[in-house]
Amino acid sequence: MASRTTKTLILAGANSSATLLTLVLAMVLSRIFSKSEYATFRQSLLVFTCVAPLLGLGLEKSVLYFIPQDPAKARRIFINVVVGTLATGVLFAIACILLGPHFLANQFNNPALRETIPWVGLFGIGMLLNAIAAPAMMALERVTWAAYWSLGSRLLTFAVVMLSLLVEATPVSAVRAMSLATFVVGLLSIGLIVSASHGQWELPSLIGIKELLKYAIPISVASVLEGLAMSLDRVLVSMLCTPEQFAVFSNGAMEIPFIGIITGAAMAVIMPDMVRAFTSGDVPTGHRLWCAASKKAALAIIPLGGLLFVLAPWLMVLLYSSAYAEAANPFRLYLLLLPARVMFFGAIFQAAGRTDIILWRACGTLILNVLVSYPLIVAFGISGAAIGTLIVFWGYVIPHCMYYSARILKIPIRSVLPLNHLLALLAITGLSIVGAFGITKIVPSVGVYQAFLAAFTYTLLCSAMLTAIVGPKQILATVKTICAR
Repeated sequence: MASRTTKTLILAGANSSATLLTLVLAMVLSRIFSKSEYATFRQSLLVFTCVAPLLGLGLEKSVLYFIPQDPAKARRIFINVVVGTLATGVLFAIACILLGPHFLANQFNNPALRETIPWVGLFGIGMLLNAIAAPAMMALERVTWAAYWSLGSRLLTFAVVMLSLLVEATPVSAVRAMSLATFVVGLLSIGLIVSASHGQWELPSLIGIKELLKYAIPISVASVLEGLAMSLDRVLVSMLCTPEQFAVFSNGAMEIPFIGIITGAAMAVIMPDMVRAFTSGDVPTGHRLWCAASKKAALAIIPLGGLLFVLAPWLMVLLYSSAYAEAANPFRLYLLLLPARVMFFGAIFQAAGRTDIILWRACGTLILNVLVSYPLIVAFGISGAAIGTLIVFWGYVIPHCMYYSARILKIPIRSVLPLNHLLALLAITGLSIVGAFGITKIVPSVGVYQAFLAAFTYTLLCSAMLTAIVGPKQILATVKTICAR
């Protein structure tokens, strides 16, 4: 059986390639469309993003909890998951056709949404079905399958959208093509997960679905509330600002490739083992697995975040053109959330069966984000949305998670995280950023040359300090392990 590190690398590598395709698509559309047209495309997909966790009912996460306990019933569980997910997807599609066009166009001050929103319903069904594939494959120890599917499905969608733009370069054409391709991918994912699972064929069971929902609904409600809290900045900017301002903000608030990929892959890999450890009462082992995954994720994420912070102004222009240069401000603010991304507390709560904690945390996050972000957006524009998210996340979310994790693990709060490791990485990153900025201030501003010099200085300083603290032997061993994969 492959090691956890190998599994994480395989899945993260495939997801990295898939996410890069999404970034390339955003780069292309930013140059083909006007700001208002680009805003229409992004706002159309935002509609699904906000409610996706609620529509999924948390069922895609339940497979990582139930399958490791009884792999022989995998096919029965998957059939119930698919039926429950498909039902909510169809309801969402009906709502998009009948209610969405006029209501959302008015709320977002964008009449062009009337033509795109009906297609989002089809997109929603496909996304909900495809969301089951990766956790299902991980639960069945089919990591390579999950990797190929993640990359292949995204590549197919990307190709279809690109072809549609050659025929008609409009937001309606792009949304329609993405929706049709995603729907087809979703249908294919059903066959993939059922064929890979074990057990007898059975009709969907109402009792079985209820058992899944008992575990999953708190996660689902919590996920939709947290999703709304994290997407609330985009929603408020859509409502309080112009479509052109939203277009700039949405690029600045981009999901950074490799970041969510690394954390998502790490969590998917350790979850089955954590569930088994917590179920057997071996909580310390579960905690050690969690800490080890957090440390490995931090070693990649925190230094990478520092490099992106240094390069933000040049990066936004390079990716999206000079029309989106202002996106660097919210982009840098959101990078300050990266240290928290290595702390996947949800894995502890799910493995312990305490999904109620996730729910109550999400309620508090949503309420606070509304109260804090609204006045900040009015006062500071699109940067106010990022500032509000930062305040809520570091002032409420992390302390809340630390407190309840300590209670579940029955250890002091200070022992929940590998603090020494994280603080050392933050110090190295901060000093490297200061050094890179210092170099750029004493040289003439020559565009690309200055950006290259800043990146080189940061990388050199960060690498030197990491080597001094971690040790050259350990770094060399890590590099050899990764290259060997």
